[in-house]
Amino acid sequence: MEILNQHQQSQTPKGTPKFDIWDGLVWRRFTGTRNIHNPPFMSIPGALAFSIYVAWFNAHGKSTRLASIGPIIFICLNLPPSEILKPDNVYVAGIIPGPKEPTALQLNYLLMPLIKELKELWKGYHFSPISTGPSGSFIRVAILTSIVDVVAMGKLTGFISHSGNHFYNFCTIHKAQIEEIGPQFHYTH
Repeated sequence: MEILNQHQQSQTPKGTPKFDIWDGLVWRRFTGTRNIHNPPFMSIPGALAFSIYVAWFNAHGKSTRLASIGPIIFICLNLPPSEILKPDNVYVAGIIPGPKEPTALQLNYLLMPLIKELKELWKGYHFSPISTGPSGSFIRVAILTSIVDVVAMGKLTGFISHSGNHFYNFCTIHKAQIEEIGPQFHYTH
């Protein structure tokens, strides 16, 4: 946990190129709620931030035979950039079987057990005492970003494609009303 905390709290000097997610203030200020008075999530000891990757590809490579399968992968963003994508640090949570990529509804059903676990980890989880300390350790987990193509974006996050008529799947505002958006439109979910 020490290497995770050290990296996340380090800052790239001003005026130098930015290469890491923690160079962005939006991630450092993320609270996970709509209450701006809550402390930033990453300032809480044991906070772990992940990115989820979902994509589909032809299991037969460039063959004319089609069998679309896809991994669900988590990447720990607390790690230094040089460590994030090392095989030992990438968590394959599942592989979505073919022969075709799932619909958005099917993907929802496939992800339900995972989402249930993530909701519990958001609340926090206490590990029994280990060699790093007699009281054990407490972690909280948040998914900060998704790494997806346009098709997976619509299925995973609810955003629609460029040809859609609404801003996202649950939005009641038509794209023709984009110039009219104001206080009369409010979040009701």
